[in-house]
Amino acid sequence: MNDIKSFKIRDLEINPPLVLSPMAGVTDISFRRLLKARGGIGLTVSEFISVEGLTRNNPKSKRQMRFYENERPFAVQIFGGQPERMRMAAEMAEEVGADILDVNCGCPAPKVVKHGGGSGLLKDHSRLETILTGD
Repeated sequence: MNDIKSFKIRDLEINPPLVLSPMAGVTDISFRRLLKARGGIGLTVSEFISVEGLTRNNPKSKRQMRFYENERPFAVQIFGGQPERMRMAAEMAEEVGADILDVNCGCPAPKVVKHGGGSGLLKDHSRLETILTGD
């Protein structure tokens, strides 16, 4: 039964090998801390955070990035379509001490995609490359 092995992302060991999916309105700080304390997850991930709100100092977006040391390893998931805003949000995640930055490329919600975020990034590979490489 103990055949489930931990895994690594860079030098971070994820053990147990379970990742909490980022879910808007669900994976808030209280929920994450509860699950982490119960020993059920190896990697906690923030809620889906808008780079527009984050880089415009929206208090809700900033709150979504908060985490406690006992949640480590901790990933921040951001979404957006503007490379400069994505860069700024990535720097903010680094400043708060996030271990991993997760760039959302999968959300199909029309309100996200119409601004070039989420799965909309998959329609513009050169913009996605700019976001991921910073070039």
